[in-house]
Amino acid sequence: MKVIDLATHTSGLTYGFMMRTAVDAAYRRLKVADRQTPGGLHAMVEQLAQVPLDFFGEIMDMFGASRRHGLADGDSWHVQKVLLDCLESRWDEPGEGIWEIRGGPQHFVHSKVMAWVAYDRAWRTAHHNERQKRHWKKIADDIHADICGKGVDAQGGFFVQHYGSECVDASLLQLPLVGFLPPDDQRIVKTVEEIERSPKVQEVYTTRV
Repeated sequence: MKVIDLATHTSGLTYGFMMRTAVDAAYRRLKVADRQTPGGLHAMVEQLAQVPLDFFGEIMDMFGASRRHGLADGDSWHVQKVLLDCLESRWDEPGEGIWEIRGGPQHFVHSKVMAWVAYDRAWRTAHHNERQKRHWKKIADDIHADICGKGVDAQGGFFVQHYGSECVDASLLQLPLVGFLPPDDQRIVKTVEEIERSPKVQEVYTTRV
């Protein structure tokens, strides 16, 4: 967990390197657990119950990129299906978010978006099972609709830090980068403008960087 937590809080090249390290370690542990005991893979995933939702999106994004470039091995779909089964029962739960701010678990928009990333990448690269593909696409669509319905400020039209909030944070800049919405979507444009106007976001960003 320490590697994953640190990777979640780090940006740039260091973030990418450490997240890949964490993903690779988790992947190898999952495969080992599956070989050692019946149902070991599922048992291992249960131990990931405290892992932030963001992690699932990161690992599925990596698997999707690997598959597009012909790098994913034969065991990867088995691992991904178990991870997605685990996420299916968790994506609509509140969490701590990547900042782990005080105030208790919330429905953080960035975390929900990364859950969407997991299913979006899954259905787009699942060519072997149409039924499974449709199921994952439906979940992705449900998450997308949930975020757009609950994660946008009713008056300002911008995405907020978490459901029911009026604040923004820098993690929302990831939305167009992961393909959640195009950069010229007015909700994205207004979100960027709101972040630029927010002295609180600027202060947090400057402090953390």
